[in-house]
Amino acid sequence: MDNDHRDDFFKIMEAELTKIETISNELMVLAKPKQTDFKFHRLQSLLEHVIMLLDSEAFRHSIQIEQELTEESLYVYCDDTKCKQVFLNILKNAIEAIEQDGKINVKVFKEDEHTAVIEVKDNGCGIPKHLLKKLGSPFFTTKKTGNGLGLMVCYKIIEQQNGSISIESEPNEGSTFTIRLPLYMA
Repeated sequence: MDNDHRDDFFKIMEAELTKIETISNELMVLAKPKQTDFKFHRLQSLLEHVIMLLDSEAFRHSIQIEQELTEESLYVYCDDTKCKQVFLNILKNAIEAIEQDGKINVKVFKEDEHTAVIEVKDNGCGIPKHLLKKLGSPFFTTKKTGNGLGLMVCYKIIEQQNGSISIESEPNEGSTFTIRLPLYMA
């Protein structure tokens, strides 16, 4: 085998090994959850950090991430790393659902005295109604390159934080992921 073909072969092997590692890590989160590190965190700060991480990726796809974060500081008792993982996964899914020149709106508000709401709304391809019930099921995915574990992990993490996730979607119009988390009252 000549050097050019060998390099291509190694690139393919590396990409496939990365996929295997990702799937293995997600399965490990489900099979043997790590010790959680629950502390009080300002919800807006967690989201701002994740959005900052994804800004360049969104920019590459000509996607705007708009933020509507309530000025009132909302505190949640959570594992910040795991919450950030959920926000990152949902925002990355929104970016991938948009072909080009799209918009993602991230909204944070206080629903009532006990509940904070995070809405992530995109104007992407949307999800047919008959598939909505399957989201979060093991190995079910609507993406070409997905493995069907990301949302399942998100559901499990939010459940561990005593919260919930709901989804509304219309094909060719977009999706809205709504996360509810219990508020900590100072």
